[in-house]
Amino acid sequence: MRWRLVATRAALGALLVLNLWYVYTQLLGDWGNVGDWQLWMNAGSRMAAGNTPYVGTATAVSDFRWSPIAALLAVPVSYIGVAGWYLAHVAVLGLLRDRRLILLTAVSWPFWVDLRTGNLLTFAFVLAVLALRGSRLATAIYLGLFLLVPRPVMAPVALWLLWRRPQTRIPFVLAGVAELGTAAVMGELRPWLGALLGSPGDVTNPINYAPSRFIGLAWSLVALPLAAIALLRGRLGAASLAASPYLFPYYLMFAFLELPFVRETFREADHPFVPLRPAAEPDGTRSLVSGTYGRWLAWRRTGF
Repeated sequence: MRWRLVATRAALGALLVLNLWYVYTQLLGDWGNVGDWQLWMNAGSRMAAGNTPYVGTATAVSDFRWSPIAALLAVPVSYIGVAGWYLAHVAVLGLLRDRRLILLTAVSWPFWVDLRTGNLLTFAFVLAVLALRGSRLATAIYLGLFLLVPRPVMAPVALWLLWRRPQTRIPFVLAGVAELGTAAVMGELRPWLGALLGSPGDVTNPINYAPSRFIGLAWSLVALPLAAIALLRGRLGAASLAASPYLFPYYLMFAFLELPFVRETFREADHPFVPLRPAAEPDGTRSLVSGTYGRWLAWRRTGF
């Protein structure tokens, strides 16, 4: 009906204006205070000096919750500087290879929050899109990133990949065991797990936009069943947002996985790991969609 169309356009228009206003506020923000980047770099510096990266207080756990291996990776990453990290955020959007999705992400408030704070959700989002399109390389990197930076918002896509691609399960388990063993040898396993268990305290963070900010972890009693239902139905954007007990602005980037033109590319890659086999035309001649040309077509579809 016409009134529904008008209401939908009005809602989208209001959302666009609100988004642009929030982007504007980010552009005017304090670019000298790159909080998440600095937190990561400080953790790397402490690790390099032989100290634990998990520094808390008597009343609060450490703000750094990533793996101790991720803390060590801060040392080589630090050489590109925060300016290089900003450029990497922008450059990685080109891997999406869809002008609509690139533009939408580039002008979105979640992207600019992630960029200005020096976080890495942009990389996780791009990897999720490429992995769900069928990329083997992006799948491996995404699952590895999930082990290094275990965030609830990333869990549904990781579970989907492990469910739909059985050949990823053993490498994932082995990598997880190796990570835990390495953390134990470094003496950082217990502090790391303590920091992770303390992360639900983020529900009180002023930038938490989930209902848990008002009703606490009771929200999980509703959200987790919704996340499970969404996951089983392949609605990975909704599942990702529901799975996290708290929603920081840059987490909202995963909502783009629900866009129809994005989800269509996922359905085309339902069985991306089935090898291409020689095909034949009705007259018995070799088909052009097999062999090298077929592999090129597959690369064009998946990106890797």
